[in-house]
Amino acid sequence: MLNFNFLMNVPIIWARLAILALFIGILIFVWLLPNRYIFQGSSNRKWYRNLKLWATLQVAIYFYVYMHF
Repeated sequence: MLNFNFLMNVPIIWARLAILALFIGILIFVWLLPNRYIFQGSSNRKWYRNLKLWATLQVAIYFYVYMHF
């Protein structure tokens, strides 16, 4: 059985920084995806259909929530 009691001694700032680093890593991964993969199967390549922008907005919201609450 897993026992995570050793994490009780880790300051909360390190946990918060780890989560923020994870979000930044996801954002970097999303921005490295090629545009042909993002728009695959779509004949309409409008800016609002770019999933990179929506993922960035979502991560920015998460980032704000984690930093302020």
